[in-house]
Amino acid sequence: MEGIQDQLTDLRDTLDTLRDKNYHLNNELRDAQGTIATIEDVIQRRIEVMADPGQYAGDRAKFSEWWVKMKVWVTQNRTALLTPQDKCTAVWSHMTGPVAGRFAQAKFSLAIVMGVWPDTAEMIKDIDRFFAPQTDIEWAKAQMCMMHQGNSRYEEFYAKFESLKVQGQVTDETAGFLLENAVHPTIVKEALRRGYTQGNYLQMTVAF
Repeated sequence: MEGIQDQLTDLRDTLDTLRDKNYHLNNELRDAQGTIATIEDVIQRRIEVMADPGQYAGDRAKFSEWWVKMKVWVTQNRTALLTPQDKCTAVWSHMTGPVAGRFAQAKFSLAIVMGVWPDTAEMIKDIDRFFAPQTDIEWAKAQMCMMHQGNSRYEEFYAKFESLKVQGQVTDETAGFLLENAVHPTIVKEALRRGYTQGNYLQMTVAF
């Protein structure tokens, strides 16, 4: 009997310990959620007023378009989003639903508990790995071929073009001719006046 009593006592002690750990973990989770809300509020007040890419709920068919807009939006707000924490918060807070929302919540919790926020390249790679469809590269290439500057500001247009170039893994040579055909002719003329060599993408980005 004494052996059984000892085992029961040990079991009760173990259960008490597990309950304590669960209590502390729940408190940490509540604290993390409060911290997330605070960070989001601070970031939102600093964001410039411009076209918001909207929420992403996990639909893979809509990922590519949303992701390009989001990366452009982050680039345009680089003066407000100075740190990795700022950028991660801005992106993750736009992810909702049972898939994308849980992904973001897990990333938030890990960053807060560990005290380490991924840099921009790591964050982008992580999201690409989890959500990008297999046809993402071809989609980006197709979008580049159809792009025209229209009435948009050149800086905003180029930011989107560059994002698609990276996403579509397009060479500088191809990108140079695509960009030249997509922007206003007056811009190309001005670039040529400054010594731009047609088809040279790197030179073109400086000349423009």
